Amino acid sequence: MPLLKLVIFWVIYYFLHSFLVTENVQNFFLNNLNISRQTFRLVYVILSLVLFVAILFYLATMNHHYFWNNTISKFMGLTLTTYGLFVIRKSYRKYFTKAFLGLADPVLESRKLITEGIQGRIRHPLYAGSILLIIGFFLYMPTLENLITVLISLIYIFIGIYLEEKKLVKTFGKAYLEYKSKVPMIIPRIRK
Repeated sequence: MPLLKLVIFWVIYYFLHSFLVTENVQNFFLNNLNISRQTFRLVYVILSLVLFVAILFYLATMNHHYFWNNTISKFMGLTLTTYGLFVIRKSYRKYFTKAFLGLADPVLESRKLITEGIQGRIRHPLYAGSILLIIGFFLYMPTLENLITVLISLIYIFIGIYLEEKKLVKTFGKAYLEYKSKVPMIIPRIRK
């Protein structure tokens, strides 16, 4: 039963995470509640963070069933997690962090297609860093509960990429399609 609850919590979290940022839902809140995009984004970020921490707390309180437990796996896990954090940090340099967090007008963030820096090597560095982070987390603590978390998170990441790319094509059109044809999704090409 605790494993089923974990699955349900993650599915609800990821569903809400994507559902609340759809154009129709945002417009409903903006038009009917008369709030700004900035306020909506700030509430969205706070809600996402609170729910995410609550699920991690639930995960931490579960009885864990280890597949294995050795130093090599822990080292590999720490290495991937560290590299994932590095990729995420590097990708944030090109984003308007205040807008991303809801502390400034989020429309500013969507005015320009970012294709330089790490975004010149991979289209979705935040997702790539997140993948490294969660796989590293699993290797550091290889439990059944963490495997469930990783698998659901990976499924969501690829759904998130699909939804984000649809939105980016709608926003930037031909420019994004051209960028998409030249730059890989999450695994950079090895340069010659």
